[in-house]
Amino acid sequence: MNPHEPLDALEGTLEKVRFRSDDEAWAVADLALPPPPGRHFGEVVTIVGNIMAARPGEWLSLKGHWRRHKDHGRQFEVKEAQPEAPVTAEGIELYLANSKGIGKKLAKRLIDHFGPETLDVIDTEPQRLGEVEGIGKKRRAQIIKVWESSQAERRIELFLYSHGISRAYAARVRKVYGDQTIERIQANPYRLARDIWGIGFRKADAVASKMGIEGDDPRRVQAGLLQVLREAQSDGHLYLPMELLVGRASEYLKVQDGHIRGGIEELQREDRVVLEPVPDDEDAAGEGHMAVYSRVGWDAERGCTDEMLRLLEAQRDGQRPDGGGAPELDAVEAGLGVSLAPLQKQAITMAFENRVLVITGGPGTGKTTLVRAICQTAADRNLQIALAAPTGRAARRLSEATGQSAGTLHRMLEFSFKAGGFQRNRENPLEADLMVVDEASMIDIFLMRSLLQAVPTQCTLVFVGDVDQLPSVGPGDVLSDLINSGVVPVCRLTTVFRQSQESGIVTNAHRINRGEFPQGQKLPKGQLADFYVLRCADAQSLRAKTLKVVTERIPKAFGFDPTQDIQVIAPMHRGPLGCKSLNEELQESLNPELGLEARRGQRTFRTGDRVMQLRNNYDKEVFNGDVGTVTAVLANDDEERAHGIEVDMDGRLVTYEYEELDELNLAYAITAHKSQGSEYPAVVIPLATAHYVLLERNLLYTALTRAKKLAILVVMEQALARAVKNVTARARFTRLAARLILGR
Repeated sequence: MNPHEPLDALEGTLEKVRFRSDDEAWAVADLALPPPPGRHFGEVVTIVGNIMAARPGEWLSLKGHWRRHKDHGRQFEVKEAQPEAPVTAEGIELYLANSKGIGKKLAKRLIDHFGPETLDVIDTEPQRLGEVEGIGKKRRAQIIKVWESSQAERRIELFLYSHGISRAYAARVRKVYGDQTIERIQANPYRLARDIWGIGFRKADAVASKMGIEGDDPRRVQAGLLQVLREAQSDGHLYLPMELLVGRASEYLKVQDGHIRGGIEELQREDRVVLEPVPDDEDAAGEGHMAVYSRVGWDAERGCTDEMLRLLEAQRDGQRPDGGGAPELDAVEAGLGVSLAPLQKQAITMAFENRVLVITGGPGTGKTTLVRAICQTAADRNLQIALAAPTGRAARRLSEATGQSAGTLHRMLEFSFKAGGFQRNRENPLEADLMVVDEASMIDIFLMRSLLQAVPTQCTLVFVGDVDQLPSVGPGDVLSDLINSGVVPVCRLTTVFRQSQESGIVTNAHRINRGEFPQGQKLPKGQLADFYVLRCADAQSLRAKTLKVVTERIPKAFGFDPTQDIQVIAPMHRGPLGCKSLNEELQESLNPELGLEARRGQRTFRTGDRVMQLRNNYDKEVFNGDVGTVTAVLANDDEERAHGIEVDMDGRLVTYEYEELDELNLAYAITAHKSQGSEYPAVVIPLATAHYVLLERNLLYTALTRAKKLAILVVMEQALARAVKNVTARARFTRLAARLILGR
């Protein structure tokens, strides 16, 4: 095609949209051309391309080229489109019929009475609507309200779409900014990245570019700096050293260092970032550096420090837990019907002599028994007990282990979307004498601060977790920092009990944690093991074997349901052996297309699919990492396309509209980070050299310890060696341990 070929012009009424891509950047539609003289109807032609989210009935001014498609004949290929208000009676009727609150019947009555002047009447003489039979004062007011709302919404929608924001995101933008959408974005388009979930810096930057904002504009530089800090938080960091931040931001924004440093100074003046010197003895290079925090990150770390010191100070002041004094360990053992190991006895005593205690240990070291013992002792002393964990699944396991009610931290802290945060806080603390928090390695700095703020000073707080697992998905390395500070009492369980030693899963988890290669179990012929290593020569055979193990071999040998009982845990999300690709293959094998599907971008959901929530949605009360099953795909009125899905989230049905489907992913395969806090009957872990940059000991260890009854490693030898031997896990930039040591 000749790029210099002049564009043809075409105008007409959009009659019907036959297809629109998920991102709404491409459509196939029917356009009714103006009728020639003496005719009532014009020719209807097919147009293809970006038609700016135009609605049926609108007048379209198009530029493009006529082309002949080999299968579909003559078409107009759209290069430029400008939707405008309908100009014909037919277009107005079609437009009103597709407007919420009006519909086909009322639209026809209005057109029959006012003809082509209908929109002018609604806009300028709305009192005349009463001339139409059946439209009284109340109905007239309703029509006016619907029309005004529709027009305001359309103006905003066209503004957003003309700047590269699709209708799906436009709905979110309008929800946040309301009638001030255009004015706010014109003032600073980069606020989109801060305020609207799903619109990151790159999309906001594209909008700004369309508005003519230069690359070194201070608004762009400041927004880019905050984006780099947000991405650092996504990697677990609470701050970045100054020089590292300058280098990353300069490369990210393609602007000179001087503009970056000026942006940091301005953000500091506006109190949006905090600068704090880090001394030599805290710097791995021994040179010291300047830490640059986002304000929210600094507040969270400092707040967490202050609250922990409050509890530790009460301990130093001799304020003992209610019913204080060391428990009678013989009575504890008798009550549980077990013989406690020395470290377990020590931990029980410590729990009733301290305000804060961390209990850590690997699988099979008796953490669950220990929690039961602590809870029983507290119950015997008539203490009020609160049990919680970061995820719903972890909370259920804690409840099953103790026989007492346990909930998620979000529910215990009474998060309210409408009220704007946790309702349990320093002013409205939790009511408990003993609080046990399981899976503490998953708690990031923000959730830890909220938890500590709600813990009353007279309460004993016990954290239980495995510090050798992956740290939290969110920023910080809280459990590790508490332990490394030396300020918080810690009991590390090291003895693996005899019953657990018989488990290949437990034995090999500890071998891996010591840097030793996993070994198969020696069992009598015909007896199934609970741990296997399947070796592959290349990535192609590894992929094929992983899929076969999940869909055929495990169900046949062990009887596990592949859609509910078997979890694939892969090191990374993308790539041919990443979760995304494996999910697509597993969906096709385990849940092939049989009916209506819900599609959003590259995501496809079917009834029966296992799905995972990707972010905290407080409105729906579902949280990052929650897993559910699609129970229904919800059809549009024409029953040809889906407008959403219904998901069973732990026995509670949650509806997702089309615009919300990007909050979900398929969950036949998930990353090790997303698996934290959960256990599965069977786990399959593929390890390939393609995963090289993410192969670390704590990742493999975390994935393996998610298995309850069966674990299978499908590996390339070099990848397994890398995963077992690599302990150079990326250190996170945090100062919680240092703050606790310094007492500030």
